[in-house]
Amino acid sequence: MKKTKFFLTMLLLLLCTNLLAGATTIAIVDFTNNTGYHILGNIEEVAADYLTTYINARDDFQVVERTKLKSIITEHGFTTSGLVDQTDSAVELGKLLGAEYILTGSLINLDIEEKSFSGYGITSKSVTLTLECNIKLISINTGAIMISDIYSSSNTYQNHSASSIRIDLRGKARELMRNIAHDFAKDLESINKVEKEKDQVFVEFISTPAGASIEIDGVYYGNTPTRLAVSKGLHRVVISLGGYETWDKMVNFSEGFVVDANLGLKEEKVKNEN
Repeated sequence: MKKTKFFLTMLLLLLCTNLLAGATTIAIVDFTNNTGYHILGNIEEVAADYLTTYINARDDFQVVERTKLKSIITEHGFTTSGLVDQTDSAVELGKLLGAEYILTGSLINLDIEEKSFSGYGITSKSVTLTLECNIKLISINTGAIMISDIYSSSNTYQNHSASSIRIDLRGKARELMRNIAHDFAKDLESINKVEKEKDQVFVEFISTPAGASIEIDGVYYGNTPTRLAVSKGLHRVVISLGGYETWDKMVNFSEGFVVDANLGLKEEKVKNEN
């Protein structure tokens, strides 16, 4: 029973490792609150938490742990406003964290629109809240701003039986922020898919002898000979077959590249055959 549990645990760890190996790593820093409403509490941190939750739920992404992020920010003296406004600071932080992208932004406006209606012996009032956020995604490799868009969410709250209406502004603002985080995560997934397709190239893998296993950056892809769509650039390729020396090299993938691994017999097998 213990062996079975151990095997299942190791299998789960292997699956998780393989999933994360191809994931895009993002560091999400706290937002700045430029709405002028300070009664919103820690809405800046809440914004980052919602984005972390929704983005982490998608298989293509891995979000840097918040504890690690805050530790690095404190240790190196970064400020939230500096990370939002200064691309160089965000890129420097991303490199320290080993992230591919930094996600940051600011809450730029909270609009409160009140309307009243009286008629037919009825007095009612409605309040429409609209929250706007500027969200930026910065590439650590290039320093380029990949996304810089304004997202908004609004909702109307009504009271049909009184001339006044009271709402929990802090709670409602958080609901709107949650909607924005959800919408951004969906857009990010689409953008990431397009970017990955742009970066893909076809590479041929062959070996002597054939039938060897192919691993790219620790992920198993199949056996030789085969042709695979992979991300261009530098990757670690391991081609192995029982009884033969393992072929283990860093390879710079480009369109039409051929990985040709000549696997020599292991010394023990050579001695036995002689």
